[in-house]
Amino acid sequence: MENEKIKSGFTLMELLVAITIVVTLSAIGIVSYRSANQKGRDGKRKSDINQVRAALEMYRSDEGLYPIGSDWTAMLSTLGSGYINNVPLDPRFSSDGWVYYYSSSDGYTYVVCARLESETGSCLGNPSCGGGTTCNYQFSNP
Repeated sequence: MENEKIKSGFTLMELLVAITIVVTLSAIGIVSYRSANQKGRDGKRKSDINQVRAALEMYRSDEGLYPIGSDWTAMLSTLGSGYINNVPLDPRFSSDGWVYYYSSSDGYTYVVCARLESETGSCLGNPSCGGGTTCNYQFSNP
């Protein structure tokens, strides 16, 4: 019995299998977490521009026309005086260009759209909306 050695611990193969399982589960979790965050931010963007839509309709009801122009910030400052409670800000800082877009050339029609992270596609058939392919959620006046 003196010559028998007690072997304890894991073999190299067992360690590699365990590490592979942990890495695979971590990768799946990270991808799911990122996707959930993107969808959450996109939900806020959709909610924000729907809030802007309601404010635009109230503005038109009082003033007779929609704000004219294509500057998102100027349109929000016009609506900020009694038509919209909270100015919509993108939930994630966008350093690569615009996220929200507004355009009304005549005061009778408008287009509002946003670039969403989790969806692809163009501006629902309206290539003039904010440069076309980067806008993938839009609405216009009823």
